[in-house]
Amino acid sequence: MDFRNIRILIIDDFSSMRKILINTLNKLGYYNIVEIDSHKKGWELLQKETFNLVISDFNSPEMTGVELLYQIRKTPGLKHQKFLMVTAESDKRILLRTKHLHIDGYILKPFKIEVLKAKLDALLK
Repeated sequence: MDFRNIRILIIDDFSSMRKILINTLNKLGYYNIVEIDSHKKGWELLQKETFNLVISDFNSPEMTGVELLYQIRKTPGLKHQKFLMVTAESDKRILLRTKHLHIDGYILKPFKIEVLKAKLDALLK
């Protein structure tokens, strides 16, 4: 896999979580990463730029990760966007709120690098 061509958008309102994700992705060979601090800004960016994967927090002020995923799935040019949710919420809650939106995957916080690698390998093959 040519990691240089993989473009990833990270959306999380906590800069510390964005930094953890970026550092972990860098260790896995992913460097083409854009970080943003709100789902609302992320939505605006997704309408202008193309990404291979969105890694999003579940909860956030203004717009949640679920609301963003809903917007993505109802937009013709974006409905097939790969979307990975990173959250501290229980997996039952995520599955109930995202099942109908065809979420590509989720990871529970705190996560291990092996778990993120396995998800990325599955999503970006």
